[in-house]
Amino acid sequence: MIHTSCEWLRQIFQEQGPEADRRRAAAMPLIGEDPTRIPDHIMSGPGLPIDDRVRARFFGESVDRAA
Repeated sequence: MIHTSCEWLRQIFQEQGPEADRRRAAAMPLIGEDPTRIPDHIMSGPGLPIDDRVRARFFGESVDRAA
């Protein structure tokens, strides 16, 4: 779970190139509106879900505003 959330964070905040730019363009405005979209598994621990819905919400692939 920690490895998965760290990989997602790396893909959004550290990767370079056109695909990374596309991911950020989709995700960052939504994260700016609702910071709870960022997976917080590093600090909050293993009790949080980490599944396709969480990933889609973080990457801006879902317009679901609720956690």
